[in-house]
Amino acid sequence: MPTPSMEDYIEKIYSLIEKKGYARVSDIADELFVHPSSVTKMVQKLDKDEYLVYEKYRG
Repeated sequence: MPTPSMEDYIEKIYSLIEKKGYARVSDIADELFVHPSSVTKMVQKLDKDEYLVYEKYRG
């Protein structure tokens, strides 16, 4: 069961994907007013718990 914080991230990620077609760590951080490193940690946890699939940037 996701925590309230996890739900906030999932909702924001969903909204960004609906609007832009993708959700970058920097975009999520800006929307949630947190540091990008916090987003990375949470996204990795959400990926590990199979709530989403985290794809690292491939530039």
